[in-house]
This record gives sequence, structure tokens and C-alpha cells, in this order.
Amino acid sequence: MTVGFWSGLIAAFVFIVFVSLAIANYPNYNPHNNYLSDLGTGPSSVFFNSGVIIAGLLGIIFSFFLRSAMKNRTGKEGAVIFAVASIALIGVGIFPGSTPLLHHVFSGAFFILDALAIIVIGISVKGRFGYFSVVVGILSGIYIPTGILPIIEHVAVFSTVLWTIVAAFYARKILST
Repeated sequence: MTVGFWSGLIAAFVFIVFVSLAIANYPNYNPHNNYLSDLGTGPSSVFFNSGVIIAGLLGIIFSFFLRSAMKNRTGKEGAVIFAVASIALIGVGIFPGSTPLLHHVFSGAFFILDALAIIVIGISVKGRFGYFSVVVGILSGIYIPTGILPIIEHVAVFSTVLWTIVAAFYARKILST
């Protein structure tokens, strides 16, 4: 239980720290003009790509922990979808924007699967965490059909980061009762 809980928190922390380092090394980065994936090329690439790969690996571990906390089949399936989204996130780091076709495949898969996983988990859970998850899933999913505004991508991604932290504490609470 402890490894799964910490993997969720550390995944969020690693993502935030590595993206921050990438932004610090990307001249004139602006979330209104630049997509997060822009950080995966140029001088910031080592930070961004490493960060998403590490966060994805930790996300896979976290998804097993999350699955064990889900009380019904729907929630367990949502956790499996989250694991597949985490694999797609790893693909984003392995295939940065300089390999556009593969990058778009993995990036698109991540956004679709991430939003779907969070919504499915939200639907499976009663109470505040369930409502919170559905709202975050919708926020994450807004980027899928628009995909044109970089700031929307940032909202989608950082909503997922926040959700991962909240989900780690929720799952730990469920498993400790």
C-alpha cells in the first residue's frame, strides 16, 4: 500500500519539478503560446522527456494501488485505463515533438485515456471524490476536441496532476478502513 500511495505523490511531484526545470531552460516559454510538448525539444528536452517518462512509470505503479482501492468493477477498469494512459505518457517522453507522428499518437492516446480513466473512476465512486473526479476528467477531456489552445492543454495536464494527488490520499483512506 505504501509504495502505491507514494508512487502517486512522487509522480505528481516529479512531473511538476521536471516541467518547471524544462520551462526554466526554454527561452521565452509562455503557456499561452507554447504547448507542454514544446518543452520536449531543444535545451529543455532532457528535463521534460525524463520527467514524463518517470511520471509515467510511477503512474503505472500508482494505478495498481488505485485499482486495489476501487470497490467495484467499473472503478477497477478505470484504474486499468489510467495504467494505459501512463504507458502513453511514457511514449510522449520517448517520442518527443521532433518525431511528430509517434508523438501525436502517444499524446493523443494519453489525453483520451487519461480523461476517460478519471471519469470512469469518478462515476464508480460516490461522494465528493466521485464528483471531483468527473469534473477533473471533463476538464482534462476538454483539450481533446479543442487541441488548439496551449493554455487549455496546461489546464488539462495540471488538473490530472492535482487529481493524482487527491486520488492517492483517497485510495489510502479507503484501504486503511
